[in-house]
Amino acid sequence: MFPSSPPVSGPTFLESIPAKIKIHKSEQKENGPARAAEICWPSRGRFAMKDLMNEQRIRIPSEAECRRLVAGMGMLDNIVAHSRQVCRVSLLIVDHLNPDGLNRDLIRAAALLHDITKTRSFQTLEDHAETGAQLLLEIGYPEVGRIVGQHVRLDRYFASAVPTEAEVVNYADKRVLHDRIVPLGERMGYILEKYGREPERKRAILLLWEKTEALEARLFAGLPFAPDDISRLLAEGSPGDLPEPDPRS
Repeated sequence: MFPSSPPVSGPTFLESIPAKIKIHKSEQKENGPARAAEICWPSRGRFAMKDLMNEQRIRIPSEAECRRLVAGMGMLDNIVAHSRQVCRVSLLIVDHLNPDGLNRDLIRAAALLHDITKTRSFQTLEDHAETGAQLLLEIGYPEVGRIVGQHVRLDRYFASAVPTEAEVVNYADKRVLHDRIVPLGERMGYILEKYGREPERKRAILLLWEKTEALEARLFAGLPFAPDDISRLLAEGSPGDLPEPDPRS
């Protein structure tokens, strides 16, 4: 939901998800390379986890594993369609931007899974960015979770000299209204109308809107196309687009 709600009490997030999508340590040990892409993560010096992540290997779910997680969490079809569009926009940006160190596979997984707990949040009123991040942490994908936790609002804006994975996914989410790619103003206007009825929330959303406009300018300063070109490029099948299989299969 938007904006944040208090975290939900009760079982841990790992205990609350269906058993068929839990990843046990023995399974990780035996099938790690087959179950996830493992790559070296370059430190950008931005987060508290940086020292832990340096010189360690991270796990990124494959697209097939992302589909399995989505199906296991019972995500609504419209949220699956939204997530797929966010992924398409994210990959289009990273494939043309591609600064040193940006991790395409990490962006793909985070975009596909950014609303992993949103369906259940309609009942629990949980902060789906926060609980999505924690769920992914608990099933062995903390770096993906770190980005998922920032898809509504970044922890820090412009903390590095070059764009980050979290910035790409955060911006892409602000360009997709339901399952339609729309201008930033239309998406933020929708958020303002739906969630900005109280003065304090309205101010927060307007500030977020301003920061996202600055983020758009930052990203597109390094891209060979304009924000309004995204829909056309994806319709033309620009490199980086996703294949068409059902993400819940």
